Amino acid sequence: MSRPAPPDPAPTRLILVEGSVGTGKSTTARLLARALSDRGTPARAVLEGDLEHPADLESVALLVADELDELLAEHPGWAGPLRAVTTGNADGLLVAYGVLERDHGPVPEQLAARLRARDAYELPLAEHIRTRLARWEGFVAGVCARDEVWVLECCFLQNPLTVTLLRDDAPEDLLVRFVGDLARLAAPLSPVVVHLRADDVGEAFRAVMSERPAWWLDHVIGYYTGRGLGHRLGGTGVEGTVAVLRERASVEERVLDAVGVAVLPCPAARGRGAVALPAPLERLVAGGRFPHRPSSGGAGTQKPQVGGV
Repeated sequence: MSRPAPPDPAPTRLILVEGSVGTGKSTTARLLARALSDRGTPARAVLEGDLEHPADLESVALLVADELDELLAEHPGWAGPLRAVTTGNADGLLVAYGVLERDHGPVPEQLAARLRARDAYELPLAEHIRTRLARWEGFVAGVCARDEVWVLECCFLQNPLTVTLLRDDAPEDLLVRFVGDLARLAAPLSPVVVHLRADDVGEAFRAVMSERPAWWLDHVIGYYTGRGLGHRLGGTGVEGTVAVLRERASVEERVLDAVGVAVLPCPAARGRGAVALPAPLERLVAGGRFPHRPSSGGAGTQKPQVGGV
């Protein structure tokens, strides 16, 4: 008796662009979204730092209802704007205070300090993980109903590992479980991770240093060397930061191997002015199975493996 053919895989609705500092993640995300759109697939790129990022927690505070009520009572003139940037969450209320500051001008310092104290990136680790998973789950549910591709930068590996690894130096098995849970939640979108890899993460970091303002470099060095992983490695300054970047890159590859998500390794973009996709991504765009486009048997129909480009 013949067996029925397996169903076609769901079209890819999520491309996750990851890689170390200076590998061209933002440039690659923009180029991917543009290339998909040019081929008739609606696509949008959302970059790191977007205050309205649907899957990340940039400048977002987690409050319980009583805390929000206190803020509303203490700052009645801000009640309307506060409610406008507040959404529900399984653990409480998410307040997008970055959007509040952007759309409504300077926020009273007392109010701003209360919100910053509950920033999602500074929550205790277990609370941060629950909050991020809930945010991710809501994002996936919304995308499932749309025939478009989302290209997201940094929110699958880099930012989750910023808290778990860089900040808290958590055990690697916890990182694998956390990223594995993100991958499991995203499975209905048939995600592909585009993992940009520099020949030398130290050289990539030093190259980007000249392109960024001094405050950015101070912040990165302070965070990378002044938190959990940096403390364990014991370095300082640029060299200490590079040591953390190298350790992080190794951990990222092991985590990707362990969680089993589809990964497309790719060379780092050459400079911020890059205007063309590298060959592996051209093949993904041309042959992938995306909404509004039947599969042509290319890169999107099989699970890309971690390995050589």
